[in-house]
Amino acid sequence: MHFSIQPKCCLFIFTTIYLISSVSGQCNILGRSLFTYNDTWQYLTYPDTGLSYDDNLNCEWMISTYPGKVQLEVLTYDLQDGRDFLRITNIRYAYSIMQEEIELGELTGSGTDQSFQSINSYIQVVFTSDGSQGGQGFTLRYRQYIEPVPTYGPSIDECSYSHSSGGSSYSTNNACQNGGTCVQPAFNQRVCDCPAGTSGTRCETSLLCNLELEAASIPKFIQSPNYPNYYGANSDCYWVISSSKYLQIEVIDFDLDYGIGDQIWLFDGRYDNDDDFIAYLRNTEDEPEQVGRKFYSNGRYLRVQFFSDSRSGSLSNAEPAPSSGFRIQYDYRSVRGVPAETAIGIFVGAAIGALVFFGIMVGCCIYFVRRLTATRPPTANAVSAAKAGAPLPTTYPPPYQPSYIPQVQPASQPTFTPPAGATVIPTAAVTFNHGGVNPHFSNQPAANPSAYYSNTASQPSAAYENTGFTYSS
Repeated sequence: MHFSIQPKCCLFIFTTIYLISSVSGQCNILGRSLFTYNDTWQYLTYPDTGLSYDDNLNCEWMISTYPGKVQLEVLTYDLQDGRDFLRITNIRYAYSIMQEEIELGELTGSGTDQSFQSINSYIQVVFTSDGSQGGQGFTLRYRQYIEPVPTYGPSIDECSYSHSSGGSSYSTNNACQNGGTCVQPAFNQRVCDCPAGTSGTRCETSLLCNLELEAASIPKFIQSPNYPNYYGANSDCYWVISSSKYLQIEVIDFDLDYGIGDQIWLFDGRYDNDDDFIAYLRNTEDEPEQVGRKFYSNGRYLRVQFFSDSRSGSLSNAEPAPSSGFRIQYDYRSVRGVPAETAIGIFVGAAIGALVFFGIMVGCCIYFVRRLTATRPPTANAVSAAKAGAPLPTTYPPPYQPSYIPQVQPASQPTFTPPAGATVIPTAAVTFNHGGVNPHFSNQPAANPSAYYSNTASQPSAAYENTGFTYSS
């Protein structure tokens, strides 16, 4: 037959043996071994007669439980002060050669409501009195205490941050900004404890103005007073933002009163020098959309200044609703100027523009070459072709209107008869040297013969090339 001994049984046996061997019969109240199995309160009162306790007592009670711990409360005690004592002790490694006693408390005199809890499953109560007159004793209660299984909420980690952009990455396990610290309220939760004047998941937003702030790789923010509510009249705020290299800022939200009374000034430097002025941001018709605008520093500092006029902020039927203000993000940058992605875009755009311009120029050149070719006067070959019967163009666009182009006469035109008294000379022997009256051209000089006649024998007139004769006045 097989026997098994349960842990609770062993605990009870050992506790009983220990108390029998160490406690006198004077304190035999409820026994010396007390065991609690649940969270129901059990009580111990000594003495239970309603009379004063005896002299020279040394009473011990071992209270145990399994599993869990022992929770004990001394409800009242009345002991001779400084002479009689009630000691509460935690017992580790009970009933072994390694047993340890850790005192949890010592009571004397009179008092109420003292609470104790064991470190493990055993707690010892020891009451001692001397030979002088005693008091009324004490009353306590005890029960089993099992720590509840922790119920964790959703996992939260506000202290970590990671970001990657343009081929570079950044990560940290302590992302609390502006003096915030990382705390762990639960096993699976890490949050940022933000100092006064800051807010946000990582304390990234500064709620105050007239500050000097430092940019980081984690985005941080400044905003108008009382944002997102009305910022008030006669505001005059500045923020000086610095970094170890360069900065960029971006307008996240922008809602100022219409006009130039409320506006933001940006300076590329620590101070509000005119030479460092970048831009002003305001709500007017000639201003661009402010949300999304970005500005970049040429050095370690950027200054943001905000002004509002004397509007009181009170509402009436004739006034619009107060504006909510602005919110600006600022970031650390390792390089000066626009981001690499923007610079690449500008370069690509410029290259495309150059190609388009080159294409337009080539197209214009081709157009003009073709135009010149199409409007060039006929060559000798073209004239010969015209002689053979092919028509020539009747007009030529400017500047080509040459006066020397021969005109082909219609086939039905009658042959011209020289006037009376004219000398007819064979074409091969003709040399023009005349200054008389031409029937077609008045007072034609000899140096500029008619377009209808040739002044050499080798180029006869188109009107008489088939007659073998030419006319000379």
